[in-house]
Amino acid sequence: MSQTLMMMYFVVCSKRLTGAEALKHRWFDAPVTTALSKKKLKRYVIKKRWIKAVNTIIALRRMGARLDRGL
Repeated sequence: MSQTLMMMYFVVCSKRLTGAEALKHRWFDAPVTTALSKKKLKRYVIKKRWIKAVNTIIALRRMGARLDRGL
């Protein structure tokens, strides 16, 4: 585990990183070098929606819901 994450886990508030200190970390300081593809993002969102719909149908069938007559 990185040192920054370890500093955020302290129970004593005075030892914990502040928000300003956390924002100065190199993870947040570094410029984004990779461009995100809108096409890939749309595909990802659609896939997640389908998976959610299928899981909902499976759960309803396990509970004995009859899908042919509506919910």
